[in-house]
Order: sequence, then structure tokens, then C-alpha cells
Amino acid sequence: MARLKTEAEFRGELFKLMRRCWLWPKTTTNAWVCHRCGARNLPEGNVPDLVCHNAPVAIEVKMFSPPKDDEYLRSSFAFSDITPGQRQWLFLFSKDNGLESAYLGIGMRHGRAGTKKEPRRAWLPPWSKWLVVERLLVDNTGNHTLPLFARPHISHIAQKQLLVAEHLLGDWELVWNKGGWHLPPEHPLCTYLRDGQERDTEAEAARWR
Repeated sequence: MARLKTEAEFRGELFKLMRRCWLWPKTTTNAWVCHRCGARNLPEGNVPDLVCHNAPVAIEVKMFSPPKDDEYLRSSFAFSDITPGQRQWLFLFSKDNGLESAYLGIGMRHGRAGTKKEPRRAWLPPWSKWLVVERLLVDNTGNHTLPLFARPHISHIAQKQLLVAEHLLGDWELVWNKGGWHLPPEHPLCTYLRDGQERDTEAEAARWR
């Protein structure tokens, strides 16, 4: 798939991933617009974008925002894009259901998924691990943003210590295959799935026909 235009498209890709995992996700919208007055309204409770029913799993979906010059090498993610309400919701959810129940789904807008040259990539770190990434950036660089790649425009410390997404989020990177994202076998979310593997929803559905 080519470059994504909206976060909703990426949310749809993760929705399909959860369906392949047989987790029966439910989507929530970040905002809705009144058809009468045009006012933009946020949903109550800061519920994550995806909440699953077959297992206690919740995912807040975000994307790296490209800079104004559209140079993807300079892309970064501002921690402030995750609101205090969203943080509180994920904290409470993981407290009630375990540290590996709440996740941050974060992806790139540019590139084409599945290609070798400038591929579009996506990560699904547990919320508890994401907080560790934030602390590493803040404590070592004083910055509240996560660079996508190690390039000259970022701080010297971040370059030297590889405090960038492609390095820090590598353990939770998703794999693009057959037109969709898949979990690698070692991903922590696999602990929620039968035999530690994704389940084939087509085969499962056929059993009940």
C-alpha cells in the first residue's frame, strides 16, 4: 500500500491485524463532527482507538508526522500527541489487565509497505515499554520527541546512542505480508493468542459453517 493520508487508514490496518489474531476488535473514533454546526467533538473517556473483546487488549493508534518540507528522514513523534487522558486510560487498563495488555500502535505515513527501498514501517510496543522509551529520550537528550531515523538534524546524543524509533522500537516492529501487518512470533501480544501464533480467521470461520 502506498503512503497513508490519514491516521484512520493506519487504524484500519491494525483493526485487520487484530481480526487475524481472532481478538474481535472494536474501533472508537478520535473525534466526530456535528453535521449541523460543524463543531468537532472528542469522545468521552479517552478510550483507545481499538479495544478487543476476545482478550484484554487495547491499542492507541498514532503516526509519525512528517515535517513541513515533507522530508521523511526528518520525521519525529511528539510525546504530547498522546493526551493526558489517553495516558491515564492506558495506565489503568494495563494496571487492571497486565502490563502487556495496553499498546501503542505507531506507524509511518510515507513509503510503501513491503518494499525494500524506503519501506513504510509500523510498530506495536506495549504501553509500559513505550514509557521507558520516553524516559530514555527525556533523560538523555531533554527532548520530548522520538526521531524516526538517526540523521544529522537530531541531537548528537540521540545519534550516538541511537535514541531513534528504528532502534528503540525494533523489538515490536510489525511485519508486512500478503497485503497486511502481522505479528512476529516473538511479539509480546502473541502471549494472548493460542499457541503463541496468529490464528487464521478464514480457517476458523470455515470450521463453523
